[in-house]
Formats: sequence, C-alpha cells, structure tokens
Amino acid sequence: MNPVNIILEKIFFYAKKKQLYYLTGQSVIFFLIVLVLWISLSITDHFFFFSESTRWGLWIINLAVFLWMLYKLIIIPFRQYLKTKANDDLSPFAAEIGDRYQGKDKLVNLYQLIVRDHSAGTSEVLKEAAIKSLSDLYYKEDFNRELKLKKFIPDVLLIFGVLFVSLFLLILFPKGIIHSTLRLLNPSNEYAIPPVFQFDVIPGSIAVIKGDELKIKSTYQGPVLKNAYLYLINPAENKIENIYLMKGISDTLTVEIMDIKASFQYRIKGEPLYNPQLENRIWSELYEVKVKSLPEIQNLDISIHPPVYTELSAYHLERNIGDFTALSGTNVQLKIESDKVLSGALITFGSGLEIPMSGKDKKYQARFSVNRNDTYHIVLSDTSGLQNKDPIEYYISLLDDASPVIEIIKPGEDLESPLDATLEITASTYDDYGIDKAFLVYRYIRKSDLMSDTNWTRTKFAGFTGNNKQRDYTYNWDFNLLPVAFDDGIEYYAYVQDNRINNPGVGRSRTYSIRFPSLDEIFNSVDENQEEQNNELEDISRESKQLKNTLQELSRELKQKKNIEWEKKQEIQEAINKQEKLEEKLKEIQKSLDEMVQKLEQNKAISEEILDKYTKIQELFNEIATPELREAIKELQKAMEENNPAKLSKAFENFRINQEAFQKQLDRTYELLKKAQLEQKMDQLVQQARELKEQQHKITRELQSDKTKSEELKNRLASEEEKIQQKLEKLEKQVDKFMNESMMAEYDKSQNNLKNASALMSDPALQSLFKETQQHLKNQRRSNSISGSQKLEENLEKINSSLSQAQTDMLQQSRDQIERKMKHTLEKILSLSHEQEKLQISTQNTSPLSDELKDITRSQGQLMNNFQRMIAEVVELSRETFFIDRSVGQSLGNTQKKMMESLDQLSERSMHSAANSQREALKNLNLSAQKMQNALQQLLQSQSGLGMEKFLEDMKKMAGMQGQLNE
Repeated sequence: MNPVNIILEKIFFYAKKKQLYYLTGQSVIFFLIVLVLWISLSITDHFFFFSESTRWGLWIINLAVFLWMLYKLIIIPFRQYLKTKANDDLSPFAAEIGDRYQGKDKLVNLYQLIVRDHSAGTSEVLKEAAIKSLSDLYYKEDFNRELKLKKFIPDVLLIFGVLFVSLFLLILFPKGIIHSTLRLLNPSNEYAIPPVFQFDVIPGSIAVIKGDELKIKSTYQGPVLKNAYLYLINPAENKIENIYLMKGISDTLTVEIMDIKASFQYRIKGEPLYNPQLENRIWSELYEVKVKSLPEIQNLDISIHPPVYTELSAYHLERNIGDFTALSGTNVQLKIESDKVLSGALITFGSGLEIPMSGKDKKYQARFSVNRNDTYHIVLSDTSGLQNKDPIEYYISLLDDASPVIEIIKPGEDLESPLDATLEITASTYDDYGIDKAFLVYRYIRKSDLMSDTNWTRTKFAGFTGNNKQRDYTYNWDFNLLPVAFDDGIEYYAYVQDNRINNPGVGRSRTYSIRFPSLDEIFNSVDENQEEQNNELEDISRESKQLKNTLQELSRELKQKKNIEWEKKQEIQEAINKQEKLEEKLKEIQKSLDEMVQKLEQNKAISEEILDKYTKIQELFNEIATPELREAIKELQKAMEENNPAKLSKAFENFRINQEAFQKQLDRTYELLKKAQLEQKMDQLVQQARELKEQQHKITRELQSDKTKSEELKNRLASEEEKIQQKLEKLEKQVDKFMNESMMAEYDKSQNNLKNASALMSDPALQSLFKETQQHLKNQRRSNSISGSQKLEENLEKINSSLSQAQTDMLQQSRDQIERKMKHTLEKILSLSHEQEKLQISTQNTSPLSDELKDITRSQGQLMNNFQRMIAEVVELSRETFFIDRSVGQSLGNTQKKMMESLDQLSERSMHSAANSQREALKNLNLSAQKMQNALQQLLQSQSGLGMEKFLEDMKKMAGMQGQLNE
C-alpha cells in the first residue's frame, strides 16, 4: 500500500478511537451521576416521605437533568463518533499526534499536502518530494500507542467508591429504596406500606348512665405519631366528630367525654409523624358506648294561691320554673310529667320535710303550704329502680310586705343651676299595698368645710298623681328662698312611707346634688374656651391662606401644561386632603362653640341678644364649607380618575374658586365671632356686677329678718360678705383687662364708663366699708350690719349702672357705625343703578357705527371699576354685621357678571346684546339695593326704629326715576 494512504488511514483510525474512548468515558460519568441521584433521592424519601407535590417537583427536575445529561454526555459524543469520516478534515487530530513526536507542524503540513489541491503554478515534483520526505518520518509510527482508555474515564477509586456506597445502601435499605423509587417514578401513587401497630383501648365497649362522663385511655405501639384523634360516630344521626388527643408519657393517649347524652361508637386514629401517606391506615378497633337514661322531669307546673286576706288572685308560674316567692300561708300545687314511666315520686324539702306525690305512669302531683324560706327537690324512681341524678334544687322565698320604692325621675341627675332659678322635682313612688306620704330631704353644702350644713331638712311634697300603689309627686323648688350663695351646693333625696298602720315601711331615692357655680367660674371657663377657639381659628385661617396660594400656583402650572404629571396629581390630592382637614377642624370648633353657648344658656349667663348672635355665627359656620365646594371636590377627584387634562383643569379651577370663597367666608365668620365675643365679655362684666349686687341684696334681706339671731347664720353671712369683696376685686381686674382689648379702642364712650366703674371698685372707702360690715357681722351688731350692707348694695348698684351704660354705649356706637356704613353703601348702589340705567338707554339708542360707542364703552368700564370698589366695601362691611347675608353677595356677583358681559359685547359692537346685559345688570343692582335696604331695616328695627322712616323716604326719592327697586 502507498505510504501516503497508510498515514491517512492511521490518522483516521486515531480519530475514531479517541472519539470512542471519549464516548465511553462520558457514558461512565452519566451512569455514576444517575446512580448517585437515584440512591440519594430514594434514601431521602425513605426517611422524610416527600409529599406528592414535592415528588412531582423532583420528578420534573430529575427528568430535565436526566435528559440534559443524556444529550450532553451521550448523544453529542455518539453523534460526533458516527459523523467522523476519512475524507473529513482531520487536521486537529494530526496536530495532536504531531505533538507527541515533536513534529506537530510537520505532520499537519504532510496531511495538508496530501489532502489539499494546490493552485496552478505549484511544482508537482516539489510536492511529491515533500510528501515522500515527510512520509518517511511517520510511515512506521504507531499513532495509537499513547491513546489509553483510562485517560477518558473517572478515577477507578471514585467509580468503585460510588458503586460500593450504592450497593451498601441497597443492601441496608432494599425495601425502602425500592419503595421510594416507585413513589418517585410515579408521584401520584403513594405505594404505601401498611405499618405494624397496636392500640390497647380502655374501657372499650361499655354501658354508661346518661349525663355521666367517660374516660377513654389508650396505649399505642407502632410508627411514631404526630397527632392522634378520637372519632365519635353517632349512627342514629349519621354524624362523625373528631377530638384531638394530647399525647402522654409512654405513648398513652387519654380523653374525657363529658355529659354523655346518647349512645355512640368510637375509634382512635393515628397520624404518623414521618409518613403522612399512612394517615388513613392507623386505626383502632371500633367500640360501642350504650347509654341508659335516668328518669327526668320533662314538665313542671306550679300554681300559687296567695292568702285570702291579700285579695290577690291565684296565678301559674311559667312552665318548668320551680323557684318562687310567696307570702306566708300561700298554698302551692305542684304537678310533674316525667320522660318515662315512674314507680313513685317524692318532694324533699331542705327543712327535712318529705311529701309523697300521687299519680301514675308519667304524671304525679302534690300540694303544700309555704310558711318559711326553704328549698326543695323532686326524687323520681322508674320501674327499673333507677333514680334521677342530682335533682334540681329549687328555692322558696318568703315574701314580706316590701318597703316602698321612690326614685327622682326629674331631673334625675346632678346639675348646676343659677341662684335665681326654680327647679321642678318629680319623684315616682311604688308600694305593693299602698303609699301614704313622701318628703324631699335636703341639706346645704358650703364651699368652706367650717360653714357646711350637716343637718338635713325635710319638706313634704305638695301634690301627687296616680293611684294608691303608684304615685308621682312634684315640688317646685325656688332657690331664691334658700340661704345659698355662689359656690354653694345642695344635696337632696326623696323619702317615702307606705300605709302600714304599725311600723310603716320606708324607702329613699339615691342622693343628688345641685351646685351653684359663680358667674366668675363660668366665665373663666368660657374665656379659656374662647381663647382656644380663636387660636385654632387663626391656625385654620393661616393654613387656608397657604392652601389658597398653593392652588393659585398650581393653577398657573396647569394652564401651561397639556399633560398632567403624576406628581401634580399628588399635589392636587394633597390640597384636597388639606381642605377636608380644615373642614373637620371647623366642625370641632363649631361643636366646642355650641357646648360653650349651651353652658352659658343653662346657667342663664348669656343675654338673648348675644345668644342670637352666637346662633347666627353657628349658621355662618355651616355656610363656610358650601355644597358647591364639596361638589367641586367630588368633580375634581372624578376628573383625576378619568385622566382627562381639559376636564381636570376645569374642575381644578372650580375647586380653587370655591376654596377662595371658603377663605373669605372663614375670615368673615372669624371677625364676627371676635365681635360677638367682645360684646359677650362686656355682657359678662355686667352680669357679674349684677350678681354681686343681688347677692348683697340677699344678705341685707336676711339681716332684716328675725332669723339673723343665729350666731351660725351671722358667721355664714360674714363669710359670704368676704367672698363678695373678693369677687369684686377680681371683677376690677377683669374690667381693667377688658379696657386694654385692642377692639375696645374705638369705643370711647364705653371706655369712660368702664374707667368710672373701675374707680368705684378700687375706692378705698368701699374697701373699708366691706371690712367694717364684716366686722359688725362677726360681732353681731345687727343695726350696723344692716346699714353697712345697704351702703354696699348702693355702691354695687352704681358699679353695675356704670358697666351697664358702658355696654349700652358700646352696642349703640357699634350699631351707629354699621348703620352709617350701610347707608353709605346703599347710596352708592342706588347711584350706580342710576348711572347704569342711563348707560343702558344710551346703548339701546346708539348705532354700532356711531362714534359715541367709545364713550359708552369707557363709561361702562368706569362704572365697572366703581362697582368693584363698592363690592370691596360690602365685603368689609359683612365682617362687621350679620345683616349682610349671602343673598346680597349673590345679587352683586350677578351684577358684576352682567357688567363684564356688556363690556365684551360693546367691544364687539353688539349693541342689542350689550343693552340686554346692561338691563340685567341694572335689575341685579336694584335687587342688591332692595336686599341692602332690607338689611338696613332689620338693623334699624333692632334699634327701636330710630330714624328709619325718614331715611327710607330719602332712599325711595333717589330711586324714584328707576321705578320699583325689584324691577
């Protein structure tokens, strides 16, 4: 054979043999990996019993791994072995062979010279010479000499190690590995092996008495249990119940079944710890519990026959009710019906008496008389000799002639009251046989323990309504007739007697208290409340203004952008949330204000005028958050959800406008509230002065009566005189503080009267008179005490008059200022109306091409500017009076809208439309004038109509040329 062909054949054989060895080595690796996976997974499942879902997961993963290794380790090498042909490019193998002979390039060059065609111009002689020289080098060499199988397979120790460990585990756990292999190959089939176990159950099958308890004890041997359950089977109801059993020591399971009612079967089930697939295979035998019932009372009927003297009718107790209360001498008839046939029945009393019952089958009865408190139970015996177990013990209570009951149902609570009030007390009484009389019992509680009255006074209730057994008594309690002062109190209760001739029964209600707080105490609480309200309102106003600025900035940004980013929506939502929080805070302030007004009203510490103003302020609070604002918030949130930029921008602008209206109304309400608070504080000073004067008058009246001979009473009056002096000193400080209020600076007349009152209170002569009167009282100088008390009363009257005049001057000055501003505003509105009417006539008679159009447009613009300045005055005026309501603002707003429309129409030379808009503006102006006129009329009426008729005539003359104001 040609040496060249021999060399090519040797290279080809080398390539095939190497690939065969590589395939063999990869197959060995594949086998070892599969063997390790199989043994490891089977052993793991054998000990931990994978769940079905876990086995399915392992099955899928292992299948994927197996297929992947089969492809990478077997199929790819096998395909390479089959695909290698003699005419393939074997250069890599030639290079590999050449490496062993230190002639890699020479053998590769030889191989390439042999198998490749050369381009034209190559010398065949040279080619043949090169091939021959190179062939001589490798002709006789054995290329396969260094190619060994052991280089391609894993280490022999590793192979034998894996095989040895696998064989050892197979010998050690043959059944477990086979069982787990089957489980892993078929995850949906458990291939469960029934375990070896044993339950020893005590008592097993048994008969018990109905209602008894049964203790079941079981010892267990077998696979370790995780849980154990007792299954109760009721064949009659086809019902199964399972009970968890706690495991005890030595694998003992115990359970107690209480109050057995019916026969049942039971068995015990074990839940394996390591092999949950065997859960339904570990059962004990089935045992039966038969229940025998004792005789029981099904129905118990008792008839009560009261003694004849009570004239009460016999009555029946509700069925199966055995406890009863009865008068001594009552006869009782008792009937029973058992659930089974009886051989006898017996009533056994706690006192030792036994009464056999007569009857047959299931029904028995007996009679007995009641003469003491006692207990009893009924013993039943059935035909089998069984008796009822633990019969119910019933109680017999001897009924005495009960004491009467009385409760104060009005007012029925502790309360505070003014000193000059009258309180209606209503007491409701009841007795089983009749009421005789009722009393109101009370005592005084002084602020000082030394002056407290420990003696109870009893006064009889005047009249009553109702029958002999149930009556309602009433008593009108006039505190003006009682020796009480501010800071004092009264404790009282109602007392009743029944109509028993000897030793009548009595009853009393719970004790209630009445406290007479001083105006000073009430007003201090109110002042603290008002200060807190004002601070909170200032915070709300500040936050609302900040929100207003935020909305204006957002409005500018939204107008510049076509799309709304998520961040801007968040800012809008935050603005909505802030607005809603402001409204919630306003509700809290409104609630606090309402509670404060109620407290003042209950203690008669607020005038009707101030109360009416606070009522209007409450109405203004309700109007701050308008329905339009709430609707604007809803529309804005809806627009954000729809993500429509145009709709969102429009909705946001509507919300912004309504929020500004909220801010304006809030500021107005706050200003009016501060004004009302100022007037209230003035009213408080007057009331406190009047209270001191009345209290002093009360002392004078008591001194002039004959009751003042009591030393205790004189000491009390001296103490009260000292409290009046202390209250007057506090009042002086309050007056001085009130004069320094910033809002009082504009009330000069009131300031003079306040200064006069302060001077009277600080007069040393008055203070000396207080001391002298107190000393006369303590020394029991009656005439001197009366004279001193009368002089003090005169001085307190002067102080009260000065404060009252200060209040009158303040209110009058405030009303005069508002009246002047309202008249000025009304004059402006009528003047603007007159000018608007002339412009409307001119517009109607002017051609669109006339040169007069510019003058009309300029005049309408000037009128618009004047009107806007007038609106600012109305807004400012609305902060000072309640008479400017929302309707005035609405009509003015409509006027402004129509004026703006007329300006636009004039600029477009639409004379007819402009004239119509001017006519509508004129109509709304006249309507505004009418509403302002009504507001002024209300103000003047509040001043007793002073100057109203003449002013209204003047106003009508100014509006005469315009016709009726409402046209």
